Amino acid sequence: MTFVLSVQKVVDYLAACNLCDVVDRSSIHIQPLPAKNFNLLVTLPEDRHLLVKQERLNQPGKTAGEFLNEWQVHILVQSFTALDRIRLWLSEVLHFDAVNSIVVMRYLPDYQNLLTVFDQQDSSSISLMIAVGERLATLHRLTWNQSAYSEFLNRSVPAVHQVIGTTRILGRITPEVFGKAPPAGIKFLSLCQRYTSLTEAITELVTTFTPCCLTHNDFKLNNILVHNHWQEIGLQSDVALRFIDWERAAWGDPSADLGFAIANIIEFWLQSLIVHPAIAIEDSLRMAMVPLDDLQPAIAAFIDAYLHEFPDVVELEPRFLKKVVQFVGIALLHHIQADIQYNKSFNNTGICSLQVAKKLLCHPELSMPTLMGRTQADA
Repeated sequence: MTFVLSVQKVVDYLAACNLCDVVDRSSIHIQPLPAKNFNLLVTLPEDRHLLVKQERLNQPGKTAGEFLNEWQVHILVQSFTALDRIRLWLSEVLHFDAVNSIVVMRYLPDYQNLLTVFDQQDSSSISLMIAVGERLATLHRLTWNQSAYSEFLNRSVPAVHQVIGTTRILGRITPEVFGKAPPAGIKFLSLCQRYTSLTEAITELVTTFTPCCLTHNDFKLNNILVHNHWQEIGLQSDVALRFIDWERAAWGDPSADLGFAIANIIEFWLQSLIVHPAIAIEDSLRMAMVPLDDLQPAIAAFIDAYLHEFPDVVELEPRFLKKVVQFVGIALLHHIQADIQYNKSFNNTGICSLQVAKKLLCHPELSMPTLMGRTQADA
């Protein structure tokens, strides 16, 4: 990467890409946005909004190259007419600079992310999750085992550990790990490896990981946008919802997408726990300020809508619902690891989350009725 994006340089960069006119710089507003990448929101005359993103360098001084995934998905849906409808559900990529790891997209000011809707405890969450389930099922169904699509993507088969993200959990805690991981991380890894059943369940999920369709691989609620006026335009409108941030997209296992979304929902339950050393974990889970029973209808609606739109998935992949539950557990482990990485914290809430993740991974069939309101036999 030779060019480092900045507030001072972004307008000239966009002009060089023929994406804006710099005649009147005073009419251009630039706003940095907090994110893992370096993001700038550029507001141009005539109410045009561009999101300019550059990947940050990692410790070896390189980028992860994740924007290439987003660009490939953009080109994929542009290249096949059978995917025309899916194209309308994605963010619009206007420019990709592979050399400098920069992507420019059309920013969508008339949308809010679905996580915000849930955070407001909006009663419309069930209707929205039905629409999300239908669209996600359509995306998976239309791309299922389509060799032309998988061959189109340069990274056609993702590394399973990149999606599941469990290399450290399954690996030995070496002196190198002790040197790099914070104390909270060592505590987390030690607890994980104490449970043989947990590492065995993760190993099973690794071996049954089945790349068979286009997957998002980071399908969280904040990567789903809802139009501010969706009730007026209707959820059947192709512009009512958008799936954004396809940086980890690949030819992958569809159960991961559902699992990641559901994990985001049950985090409202886990983050509302009353935790104290004197309170047993089982009591903390039961005393949550946001009961799991309040969230389960939205999860069930999401699953039911997905299966209604793509009923053949349980015949094509008999382990589908079991793996969805297990991927909820994997996503919770991801969240714990992220909290350790950024906040250096593994507290009682984290321990409760680990216990829930362990149950979902090790006993998915027993967890299914509570989580989804159905069993494997009901599918």
